[in-house]
Amino acid sequence: MPAQTKYPMLSPLPAHYRYALVFDVETTGLLPKLNPVTKLYPPLDQYPHIIQMSWVQYDLVRNSVVEKFNSYIKLP
Repeated sequence: MPAQTKYPMLSPLPAHYRYALVFDVETTGLLPKLNPVTKLYPPLDQYPHIIQMSWVQYDLVRNSVVEKFNSYIKLP
C-alpha cells in the first residue's frame, strides 16, 4: 500500500463513522433541454458522456486516505 497522506477534518461527524467515500465524475457537458415547440427530448447522441470517474476512500479515525481510484474513459 502506498504512503498515506493526512488531511485535517473540516466538519464534525458522528463518532461511529469510520470511512467516507467521495466520488467525482467529469462529463462532456450539461443535459440538453426539452424542445419547447415539439415537447420532445433530443436524441441520445446529443447527451453528455462521462469522461472521467474518480473516488477516494478516507479513514476518518486514522485521518488518512485508504485507497483511491482514477480512470479516464475513452470516447469513440
